[in-house]
Amino acid sequence: MEIYQIIKKSIIEILGLAALLLIGAYYIGVTHWYIAIIICILGQLTYVFYKAYHIQRKKLKESLKPIESVNQSNQVLSHYIKAQIFPTLLINQQDQITHLNLALLNAFIENASDAQLPNYIGAHYSSLLRIPQVITVYEQVKRDGMAAQFDFELTNHVERHFSLNIKPIKITDSEILYCFTFRDLTKDQQLDQMRADFVANASHELRTPLASISGFIETLQGPAQDDINARTQFLSIMQEQAKRMRRLIDDLLSLSQLEMNLHIKPQQSTNLYDICYSCFNSLELLAKERNITLEFNAEIKIAMIKGDHDQLVQLLNNLLDNAFKYGQIATRVENKVILSLTQAPNTNQFTISVTDFGRGIAEQDLPRLTERFYRISSAHKTRGTGLGLAIVKHIVARHSGEIKFQSKLGDGTKVSLYFNKVL
Repeated sequence: MEIYQIIKKSIIEILGLAALLLIGAYYIGVTHWYIAIIICILGQLTYVFYKAYHIQRKKLKESLKPIESVNQSNQVLSHYIKAQIFPTLLINQQDQITHLNLALLNAFIENASDAQLPNYIGAHYSSLLRIPQVITVYEQVKRDGMAAQFDFELTNHVERHFSLNIKPIKITDSEILYCFTFRDLTKDQQLDQMRADFVANASHELRTPLASISGFIETLQGPAQDDINARTQFLSIMQEQAKRMRRLIDDLLSLSQLEMNLHIKPQQSTNLYDICYSCFNSLELLAKERNITLEFNAEIKIAMIKGDHDQLVQLLNNLLDNAFKYGQIATRVENKVILSLTQAPNTNQFTISVTDFGRGIAEQDLPRLTERFYRISSAHKTRGTGLGLAIVKHIVARHSGEIKFQSKLGDGTKVSLYFNKVL
């Protein structure tokens, strides 16, 4: 019990005692002088305790002011941390999280929200950060008392690059907080890499059609200047080469856009059945023109995921286009491509598969199919840009999905895509 509460109780007891003594004195017939002396003594005691009570109460209020000030400071600090655009985290000397912002949760947790922030306050920092490099540098900062900055990579479906600054902040003589400030370098590094890749790959891929067009122009300006048949033939070839360059540039731009937004997960709910059915309808006529039977088998009609509708359509069109181009055998009377949508029992994943019954792919080529500009064979008359499956891989990665290839020479190819269900 606090001292002022004891004094307060004592005052009440003294007053009660005075009342009892007065009543007792009255009944036993004590003289008025004795009663007056008792009242004076009790009054003095009451006054002394009363003053002591107010002194202690005043001291208590003054002692609570620093606590109130600390609480206000914590609130200001919390608002400040939450307002930061960079992922920010504060840890106390007991390795407990004291403050963090939504940007930090978004950096390390999918589908994070403000409602999750209180769950981490007071928790050990390892409940959120389980990155060995970060833990090592943090321990060094605690030991040396000096700020540290370093870069690290994080791989979870996609590769991401961060810069982290850890700085100790002295709050009081006995209290130190450690401030973690992250900066996502993924876009910056992707842009640098994309510039280098674009120059290297584009220059290589554009060299052939440009050389072809340049050669035909020289021929048309020289020996074939008056040859109408040659001019018609050469112009047709030049047009095909120009279309090839345009497709290449379109695919490069599409791929670079995907890489820039790879770590930004889609937030809209999308029905995979609608996407599959739309692609089936739009490509069925093209399949017939190429003597291909396109089948669509759907075990379910509601398959909701978090997805970008346009990118998923692009993904499926690329896979079906590949099946039309490379999954057919010319000597066969009729070729077939099967598009299917399924969900395995008791799972939270949907599966889209595209199956052809063509030449198949050699086992050693399967791991490299999604590399940019990788081609398994030059035997096909139809040549793509070499970027179609790279685009597919990036779209699948952005949707936190998975892609698998099953193929055997002479038995066709099956491409399976796995997407997480919206729970």
